[in-house]
Amino acid sequence: MNRKVLRARWLLILACAVMTCFCFMKLNQSYDPLARYQYATDKNRNVILKYLDEDDIDYMISQQIKPEEYMDFIKIDGFDIHYTKYYETAKETRDADNEYIVNFVNRYQTNFTRDSLEKLLTNYTYQELTSFYEEEVSKQNNLHLIDDPTDMYTILDAEHSVYHYAPSDLTTVGSIQLRSEAASHLEKMEADYKKIFSKDLDVVSGYQSYETLANAYPSEQEAYGDLIDEIVLPPGQNEAQLGFTIELSGAQNWYELCVQNNNGGIVDYTAVEEQLTDEQKEEMIWLEENAYRYGFIIRYPSGTESDTNMLYQPFILRYVGIDEAKTMHSSHDCMETADLENE
Repeated sequence: MNRKVLRARWLLILACAVMTCFCFMKLNQSYDPLARYQYATDKNRNVILKYLDEDDIDYMISQQIKPEEYMDFIKIDGFDIHYTKYYETAKETRDADNEYIVNFVNRYQTNFTRDSLEKLLTNYTYQELTSFYEEEVSKQNNLHLIDDPTDMYTILDAEHSVYHYAPSDLTTVGSIQLRSEAASHLEKMEADYKKIFSKDLDVVSGYQSYETLANAYPSEQEAYGDLIDEIVLPPGQNEAQLGFTIELSGAQNWYELCVQNNNGGIVDYTAVEEQLTDEQKEEMIWLEENAYRYGFIIRYPSGTESDTNMLYQPFILRYVGIDEAKTMHSSHDCMETADLENE
């Protein structure tokens, strides 16, 4: 092959390469990243291209996120297209300034799902949630906020809190307050008890606020010492805050006797019961045998300490509804082991 032919071939290859690069450059210049986005318009195109990069646009298209879902937030510093559904849910559930919502979601998104965010903002304010995540979780990182504290079967323990939640349908029964359904059934139980024993069922407390519980907790810690975590939980984690729990007068004496009969974390319940008054024993037996008829259960029954992580407490009752209470009474379940469902 002579040099002229070889040179001609190389020039042809070079010309093809130049032409290919030129064509690619032209194609690239005319490429429309929003070509696959059916919601792009002359009105929103420039805004989308200005605030979203290629990865953001790909995500937006793959998820088919509509402009009306993010246009109110897109210009806010820190906006993240991946959190669009969260911004929208927050805005629709509890309205606030758009910039505030973006900052709130961005900062705390790891604490909730989109579904739980809606429930959380239905029951708590942004300020309450912020305070909980900043203050409570920082002190106890395994503490979780119950997203729907109105649920009758909410269980609180060392890892679950309702923070400053207060029920909206509290009703006064004698000297205490309870959720309305629980209150009406307590009245029936008290009336029947009085008919049988010609004396009142001595209920000393029902709903208690976060502040009330917080004020009492330091003195309880001092009184119950090493048993504190098995007798009473801190504010926010204490079920008295839910409005479904009642405490009878015998509870205080029971706690004191548990402390006295505690041997290395093992409480001698037989010794405790022997030291109760005759009236307390009578009341305790009647509650064990009859409270379920009115929708109440012994919240921390005997033999369930490993499930509840609490001491046996016969004078603490929890309302769960008549059907559930009857089932639990028959099966000897506690709330932690029962199959509880809201209808």
